[in-house]
Order: sequence, then structure tokens, then C-alpha cells
Amino acid sequence: MVTIANEDYISLADMRGLRPRRIFLQYGLRNALLPQITALGLALGFIVSGIILVEFIFRYPGIGSLLFKAISAFDYFLIYGVVFILIVGIALSTLVLDFIYPLLDPRIRYSKH
Repeated sequence: MVTIANEDYISLADMRGLRPRRIFLQYGLRNALLPQITALGLALGFIVSGIILVEFIFRYPGIGSLLFKAISAFDYFLIYGVVFILIVGIALSTLVLDFIYPLLDPRIRYSKH
């Protein structure tokens, strides 16, 4: 929000006499939220890879420890299955983010061209 607070459209909305709450919610927050949501979608891959490390260190059984055991035992089919599940999870989360974008910013439209 700090970088967006000095933009021209925020100053124009303030000069038009709009309420500060409306300027914050409709002009500032909407434009500041899109890069954060994009960063969240990209960070999901790092979060999943971090889960594997945390499960191994704390000996917490989960998909990360299952993948580590499969790699140690050279169980390729289990490795394929776990990696496929992780890829599908990340793909679904990015798909959900793509559906959320038009709700946050009406300028984003998906059309058939």
C-alpha cells in the first residue's frame, strides 16, 4: 500500500472528494492485492518443497516423508505418484487464483478471441 499511496489515481480520487475509506478499499487495496495474490500462487511450490524438509527434520509423517522414503528406496512409481499429486495440487491452486482475479479486479476479463 505504501507504493500505491503516491499514485496519480489515488491523488485524483482524493481531489475529487471521495471518502478516505472508499479510496483505500476501491482504489488502493484492489490494486495492491493483485501482486500479493500472484506471489502467493508462486510461493506454493516453495511451501510444498519446504514441507518435505520440515517433515524430515521433525519426523512428522506426511507426503514429504513418504517422498523421502520413496527416493531412498528407489521406488520410482511411488515417486511418480507423489510428484504427480504435488503438481496437481499446485495446478489447482493456480487455477483457483486465476478464477479469483476477475473478482478482485474487474479490468481482468477472460474472453473467447
